[in-house]
Amino acid sequence: MEEKGLILGGGGNSIASAPVFGYLGAAFAPPGRLARNPMAVPKKKVSKSRRNMRRAHHALKAASYVECSNCGEMKRPHHLCPACGHYDGREVVASAAETA
Repeated sequence: MEEKGLILGGGGNSIASAPVFGYLGAAFAPPGRLARNPMAVPKKKVSKSRRNMRRAHHALKAASYVECSNCGEMKRPHHLCPACGHYDGREVVASAAETA
């Protein structure tokens, strides 16, 4: 039955007869046919050893500290000294003792 160029039912090339498995997977495919899975799925289980070897570089490193050249307090490198307000040999922030 054809109306205004619209193909309804039957016919090997029609849209209605095409298998529509989509994201339902192989569970809903007819016997003997496998639907393509659109997602990346691992073929084998990743062993504990291989997983842990991959994560060997994921550990956090301890924060490094250097001595402030002005007051001697420990501070993070390339950061302002929280004790005296100096950075790179000059005073950037006035300390609380000087402003009061």
